[in-house]
Amino acid sequence: MGMAEEASAYAGFCASSLKTSVPRSCALTSDLISSAASTLANERDLIESANLGELSIQSIGYEVGVPDPRIHVYTTKGRAPKTAIPIMIQGHTFEVVINKVGAITIDPFKAPITGNIYFNTNGRLCCGSSCAPQREKYSGTIGALVEVDGENFILSNNHVLSNCNQVSMDMPILAPSNADGHQNAPSQAIAKLRKIVPVISGSPSFVPLNSVDIALALIPNLDLISSWQGDPVQGYDTPIVIGRPQTGIEVKKFGRTTGLTHGTLFTKQPIHPIRFNGDSFSATLWFRDVWTIITADPDEPVVVGGDSGSLVVSEDGTEALGLVFAGSPDGSQGLMISMQEIQRVWPSLRLIGSHGI
Repeated sequence: MGMAEEASAYAGFCASSLKTSVPRSCALTSDLISSAASTLANERDLIESANLGELSIQSIGYEVGVPDPRIHVYTTKGRAPKTAIPIMIQGHTFEVVINKVGAITIDPFKAPITGNIYFNTNGRLCCGSSCAPQREKYSGTIGALVEVDGENFILSNNHVLSNCNQVSMDMPILAPSNADGHQNAPSQAIAKLRKIVPVISGSPSFVPLNSVDIALALIPNLDLISSWQGDPVQGYDTPIVIGRPQTGIEVKKFGRTTGLTHGTLFTKQPIHPIRFNGDSFSATLWFRDVWTIITADPDEPVVVGGDSGSLVVSEDGTEALGLVFAGSPDGSQGLMISMQEIQRVWPSLRLIGSHGI
């Protein structure tokens, strides 16, 4: 599907599934700003009336849980205004901010060569480490240890553990990955792929939006792995409480490539297209209700290739908020699937903490 067709499908889906009629007397509730963001995505004349018609729009998001929330337009090219633009939508004036971020893609084979592998003082493998299926040459990140229906699993992305549905059930999952194993940290089988939520490609006019990018790998021997995230000095235990994302929450994560990074939850995006470029599967995948994370340090990335699957937690380490699954080309922004959505898909899922530390 070309960019023009994608844009048309995006607009059509917004019109048919997300746009609602909102009374003019309503306050700026979450439902209202969500509806306004969807309307802006659908009605091209609103964009053109604000002299933004030349922008190449990738997605539109909105702030959640803050006073006077704003709408954010994410573009891949075009000159972005430096200040917010007031636009009248559904009888309300909204501040619209243009963010130029570049095309969001998932390119597992383009991850930097060097990957992190973490062990705690007990010699156990830690979350945040490199992993991948046995026969694959890419790398992702171990997100967390979880229990689902009485069994213990590694939680990460579908595209990390199953290469977008392409890996067979019970394929060994190695940590570190084949790409990252070396003499001092040889690759070892720590789990077996057991459950996935299939990712679906195609026009959102015809197929459902993806709500998650997740998979589970069964852990035969819990003695090999710890719930600790990252290294013994800067790391922290996996929190067992699942939190509710909202704009402004400060967060952190440990990932295979960038290690410990810090950021802030920024916007929720009702619809987001992401190009997946794999060796045996390439397609545009459409997701719903994903969250943007922006870096806390403008000079440091928050997410780059190989960090997919990282568990995002609150800065104080008390709540798990989501899993990283994509990022901007410069690493300044990441995309996260909320843990609330993951638990909606697998209601019995619980995070494992205080294990092997």
